[in-house]
Amino acid sequence: MKSYRRFFLLIALATVGVLTLQILLILGSQTLYEEGFNRDVSDAITKVSYQLEYDHARQMIKKFDDSSSTDYPSRSGKRIKHDSDRNFFEQALVMRRLSRLDSVVIDEQDRESLREEQQLEKRINMREIDSLLKREFSQKALPRQFEFGIVERDKLTNFHTLDFEFEKAKSQFRTLLFRHDYYPPSRTWLYVYFPNKDRFVLRRLLIVLGLSLLLMGVLVYAMLYTIRQLIQQKQINTVKTDFINNMTHEFKTPIATISLAVDALSNEKISCDQERIKYYANLIRQENRRMNAQVEQVLRLALMDKQGVRLEKEAVDIHQLIEKAINHLRLQVETRGGELVTQFEAKDSMVEVDPEQILTVFINLIDNANKYSPNEPKITVHTFNKGDKVIVQVSDTGVGMTKDMINKVFERFFRQTTGDLHDIKGHGLGLSYAREIITLHQGDISVESKPGEGSVFSVALPYLEEETI
Repeated sequence: MKSYRRFFLLIALATVGVLTLQILLILGSQTLYEEGFNRDVSDAITKVSYQLEYDHARQMIKKFDDSSSTDYPSRSGKRIKHDSDRNFFEQALVMRRLSRLDSVVIDEQDRESLREEQQLEKRINMREIDSLLKREFSQKALPRQFEFGIVERDKLTNFHTLDFEFEKAKSQFRTLLFRHDYYPPSRTWLYVYFPNKDRFVLRRLLIVLGLSLLLMGVLVYAMLYTIRQLIQQKQINTVKTDFINNMTHEFKTPIATISLAVDALSNEKISCDQERIKYYANLIRQENRRMNAQVEQVLRLALMDKQGVRLEKEAVDIHQLIEKAINHLRLQVETRGGELVTQFEAKDSMVEVDPEQILTVFINLIDNANKYSPNEPKITVHTFNKGDKVIVQVSDTGVGMTKDMINKVFERFFRQTTGDLHDIKGHGLGLSYAREIITLHQGDISVESKPGEGSVFSVALPYLEEETI
């Protein structure tokens, strides 16, 4: 027993350890996904800010460059090629010159116009920002639902989406706009936030989370299944030992009786007494039949497990089968000072069954009623019709059963004991066999019992209509 407890403890500890590790991995994966999400968003809005600045610079150059030359003088006297290729956009020196247009705008009036064009209202296009953000977010597989707004000098401007909330945006993403403005330096920020950020990150985790939950479920199921199998194996070993002990006890008594009868027949004094020879011979025959019946029942159950029982059905009166079963056990009951009472109230009593199998079922039920009735047993066999069934009830006034016993009474090898394993003869196969046979006949068997008040076993079988007989 200690080895089982240690094994269960090891399995439990290993399972808890693996589950803890899985939870930590899931939490770690969530952190990685959030970091990746934040990085992708930051890269996307930075690209948008550069694109906005680049587009505005190109517009300014196009508007204020009246010369036909494609080159613009720089302060160092060198020439900068006028090219719209985006590669030069990424060079900080070129961007400063493009955004300030120092090398292009010379006239004071043009400079005043340039300052007007660089006002926020002239540089911001909400549709363009929305389009650029959607394009970048789409390329990085980011959520399509987002809000954005332009904040200047820590104050929200009029440029923002309808549902934009500055307080929510503060905790998420922002990027500086027009960062190449030389004087005055830019203090304009693009704020972006995602209302369903957590849901989006969780959705990305669903595959990992689902796989982890599946593996954890399999692990827990395997652990519980293993423990269940171990418990069942332990119970089977106990039941097997119990069965062997009970079968040994069942065979021990008739073998001893046969041995005594043989010894008696060998006695010279008895060899001349024909009556006593006949008595002992009959005793040997009865005990031999008893052992054969026990072996036959075990073999029948084994046959059921292997290939099933082949029923040889015929139309019989169920009352006749009950009378045969009672006659088989009447002597045993009366020897104990008991009585067997019949109440045949079923008007439709013809059934199509295998007579031998059903007879064995009734013998088992009456035999159990006799075994588990202390002192003088009183057994009643009652029949009646209910719907399209004939009901056979075998009741006794014996020791009865608890609810737990009722749930197990039809299990193989189960025997109700009252302390000593062998205080009641039997091997726990009778009721299991009865259930198997009744089920094969499309019938039903049940039991009602209370401790100290006896038990009532009910067998329901479909009866034959008169026109089919």
